[in-house]
Amino acid sequence: MDAAPIMNLTTPILVAASLAVSALALQEDAPPVPQVLEEHEWLQHYVGEWDVTSEARMEPGAEPMGMTSTESVRSIGPLWVVDEGSADSNGVAFSSVLTLGYDPEKESFVGTWIDSSTAFLWTFTGQLDDAKKVLTLETEGPRWGVIGTSAKYRERHEFVDADHRTTASSIQNEDGSWFTFLRTDCRRKK
Repeated sequence: MDAAPIMNLTTPILVAASLAVSALALQEDAPPVPQVLEEHEWLQHYVGEWDVTSEARMEPGAEPMGMTSTESVRSIGPLWVVDEGSADSNGVAFSSVLTLGYDPEKESFVGTWIDSSTAFLWTFTGQLDDAKKVLTLETEGPRWGVIGTSAKYRERHEFVDADHRTTASSIQNEDGSWFTFLRTDCRRKK
Protein backbone atom coordinates (compact mmCIF):
# COMPACT_ATOMS: atom_id res chain seq x y z
CA MET A 1 0.00 0.00 0.00
CA ASP A 2 1.27 3.47 -0.86
CA ALA A 3 2.30 5.53 2.20
CA ALA A 4 0.88 8.80 0.80
CA PRO A 5 -2.83 7.83 1.19
CA ILE A 6 -2.20 6.75 4.78
CA MET A 7 -0.53 10.07 5.58
CA ASN A 8 -3.40 11.93 3.88
CA LEU A 9 -5.87 10.14 6.19
CA THR A 10 -3.88 10.40 9.41
CA THR A 11 -2.94 14.06 9.09
CA PRO A 12 -6.57 15.33 9.43
CA ILE A 13 -7.10 12.95 12.35
CA LEU A 14 -4.00 14.25 14.13
CA VAL A 15 -5.01 17.88 13.46
CA ALA A 16 -8.54 17.21 14.79
CA ALA A 17 -7.17 15.50 17.91
CA SER A 18 -4.77 18.39 18.52
CA LEU A 19 -7.59 20.94 18.15
CA ALA A 20 -9.81 18.95 20.52
CA VAL A 21 -7.09 18.85 23.17
CA SER A 22 -6.47 22.59 22.73
CA ALA A 23 -10.21 23.33 23.07
CA LEU A 24 -10.42 21.28 26.27
CA ALA A 25 -7.45 23.14 27.73
CA LEU A 26 -9.27 26.47 27.18
CA GLN A 27 -12.33 25.38 29.20
CA GLU A 28 -12.59 27.00 32.62
CA ASP A 29 -13.05 23.70 34.46
CA ALA A 30 -10.27 21.90 32.57
CA PRO A 31 -7.37 20.62 34.64
CA PRO A 32 -4.36 22.94 34.53
CA VAL A 33 -1.66 22.26 31.98
CA PRO A 34 1.20 20.60 33.91
CA GLN A 35 4.13 22.84 34.63
CA VAL A 36 7.52 21.52 33.54
CA LEU A 37 9.60 21.33 36.70
CA GLU A 38 13.32 20.97 37.31
CA GLU A 39 12.76 17.26 38.00
CA HIS A 40 11.16 16.76 34.57
CA GLU A 41 14.09 18.55 32.94
CA TRP A 42 16.54 16.31 34.85
CA LEU A 43 14.96 13.20 33.30
CA GLN A 44 16.10 14.39 29.86
CA HIS A 45 19.64 13.26 30.82
CA TYR A 46 18.45 9.72 29.98
CA VAL A 47 17.48 10.55 26.38
CA GLY A 48 19.74 8.95 23.77
CA GLU A 49 21.19 5.64 22.63
CA TRP A 50 23.17 3.58 25.15
CA ASP A 51 25.44 0.51 25.17
CA VAL A 52 24.98 -1.47 28.36
CA THR A 53 27.08 -4.11 30.10
CA SER A 54 25.51 -5.94 33.03
CA GLU A 55 26.64 -8.31 35.73
CA ALA A 56 24.05 -10.33 37.68
CA ARG A 57 24.36 -12.59 40.72
CA MET A 58 21.28 -14.53 41.71
CA GLU A 59 22.56 -15.11 45.27
CA PRO A 60 25.50 -13.98 47.39
CA GLY A 61 28.72 -15.72 46.42
CA ALA A 62 27.31 -16.97 43.12
CA GLU A 63 29.39 -16.68 39.96
CA PRO A 64 28.38 -13.48 38.13
CA MET A 65 26.60 -13.71 34.78
CA GLY A 66 27.49 -11.07 32.21
CA MET A 67 25.34 -9.65 29.44
CA THR A 68 25.50 -6.83 26.92
CA SER A 69 22.44 -4.94 25.72
CA THR A 70 21.30 -1.64 24.28
CA GLU A 71 18.88 1.01 25.45
CA SER A 72 17.06 3.59 23.41
CA VAL A 73 15.57 6.39 25.51
CA ARG A 74 13.15 8.98 24.15
CA SER A 75 10.99 11.78 25.53
CA ILE A 76 7.23 11.71 25.72
CA GLY A 77 6.77 15.47 25.70
CA PRO A 78 8.69 17.35 28.39
CA LEU A 79 7.27 15.29 31.29
CA TRP A 80 8.21 11.63 30.64
CA VAL A 81 10.99 9.45 29.26
CA VAL A 82 10.64 5.92 27.89
CA ASP A 83 13.63 3.56 27.94
CA GLU A 84 13.39 0.54 25.62
CA GLY A 85 16.01 -2.12 26.22
CA SER A 86 16.95 -5.19 24.20
CA ALA A 87 19.43 -8.00 24.64
CA ASP A 88 20.24 -11.51 23.50
CA SER A 89 21.33 -13.65 26.42
CA ASN A 90 22.60 -17.09 25.39
CA GLY A 91 20.31 -17.10 22.36
CA VAL A 92 17.25 -15.90 24.31
CA ALA A 93 15.90 -12.50 23.27
CA PHE A 94 15.04 -10.12 26.09
CA SER A 95 13.27 -6.77 25.86
CA SER A 96 12.13 -4.25 28.44
CA VAL A 97 10.38 -0.91 28.78
CA LEU A 98 11.03 1.53 31.63
CA THR A 99 8.95 4.71 31.99
CA LEU A 100 10.04 7.56 34.24
CA GLY A 101 8.36 10.83 35.18
CA TYR A 102 7.88 13.13 38.13
CA ASP A 103 4.57 13.53 39.98
CA PRO A 104 4.39 17.00 41.58
CA GLU A 105 1.43 16.03 43.79
CA LYS A 106 3.35 13.09 45.28
CA GLU A 107 6.63 15.06 45.20
CA SER A 108 8.19 11.87 43.86
CA PHE A 109 9.65 10.39 40.74
CA VAL A 110 7.39 7.65 39.40
CA GLY A 111 7.83 4.89 36.88
CA THR A 112 6.95 1.47 35.58
CA TRP A 113 8.89 -1.53 34.27
CA ILE A 114 7.78 -4.41 32.07
CA ASP A 115 9.92 -7.03 30.36
CA SER A 116 9.64 -10.13 28.25
CA SER A 117 10.52 -12.51 31.10
CA THR A 118 7.65 -11.78 33.51
CA ALA A 119 3.97 -10.89 33.55
CA PHE A 120 4.36 -8.56 36.55
CA LEU A 121 3.98 -4.77 36.16
CA TRP A 122 6.56 -3.10 38.39
CA THR A 123 5.70 0.39 39.68
CA PHE A 124 8.34 2.67 41.18
CA THR A 125 8.51 5.77 43.35
CA GLY A 126 11.71 7.55 44.20
CA GLN A 127 13.80 10.58 45.01
CA LEU A 128 16.77 12.42 43.54
CA ASP A 129 19.72 13.15 45.82
CA ASP A 130 20.73 16.73 46.67
CA ALA A 131 23.65 16.63 44.21
CA LYS A 132 21.22 15.68 41.40
CA LYS A 133 23.38 12.71 40.39
CA VAL A 134 21.56 9.71 41.93
CA LEU A 135 17.91 8.72 41.48
CA THR A 136 16.82 6.02 43.94
CA LEU A 137 13.66 4.12 43.01
CA GLU A 138 11.76 1.67 45.23
CA THR A 139 9.14 -0.94 44.47
CA GLU A 140 7.65 -4.18 45.76
CA GLY A 141 7.13 -7.35 43.74
CA PRO A 142 7.41 -11.13 43.63
CA ARG A 143 10.28 -12.65 45.63
CA TRP A 144 12.49 -14.92 43.52
CA GLY A 145 11.92 -18.62 43.99
CA VAL A 146 9.26 -18.25 46.69
CA ILE A 147 5.84 -18.39 45.03
CA GLY A 148 3.18 -16.23 46.66
CA THR A 149 5.58 -13.97 48.57
CA SER A 150 6.84 -10.49 47.83
CA ALA A 151 9.94 -8.45 48.54
CA LYS A 152 11.06 -4.84 48.47
CA TYR A 153 13.42 -3.80 45.69
CA ARG A 154 15.59 -0.72 45.22
CA GLU A 155 17.31 0.70 42.14
CA ARG A 156 20.05 3.28 42.32
CA HIS A 157 20.59 5.16 39.02
CA GLU A 158 23.75 7.28 39.10
CA PHE A 159 24.94 9.70 36.42
CA VAL A 160 28.74 9.59 36.58
CA ASP A 161 28.76 12.20 33.80
CA ALA A 162 26.55 13.14 30.83
CA ASP A 163 27.64 10.08 28.82
CA HIS A 164 28.03 7.47 31.58
CA ARG A 165 25.51 6.15 34.07
CA THR A 166 25.30 3.11 36.32
CA THR A 167 22.49 1.20 37.97
CA ALA A 168 22.55 -1.07 41.01
CA SER A 169 19.43 -3.20 41.62
CA SER A 170 18.92 -4.71 45.07
CA ILE A 171 16.41 -6.92 46.89
CA GLN A 172 15.68 -6.73 50.60
CA ASN A 173 16.40 -10.00 52.37
CA GLU A 174 14.01 -11.39 54.97
CA ASP A 175 16.41 -10.19 57.72
CA GLY A 176 16.13 -6.59 56.42
CA SER A 177 19.56 -6.45 54.78
CA TRP A 178 19.94 -5.64 51.07
CA PHE A 179 21.55 -7.80 48.37
CA THR A 180 22.66 -6.17 45.09
CA PHE A 181 21.86 -8.70 42.38
CA LEU A 182 22.44 -6.58 39.26
CA ARG A 183 24.90 -3.87 38.27
CA THR A 184 24.81 -2.14 34.91
CA ASP A 185 27.24 0.21 33.22
CA CYS A 186 25.64 2.39 30.51
CA ARG A 187 27.72 4.36 28.00
CA ARG A 188 26.17 6.79 25.55
CA LYS A 189 26.75 5.77 21.92
CA LYS A 190 28.85 8.28 20.02
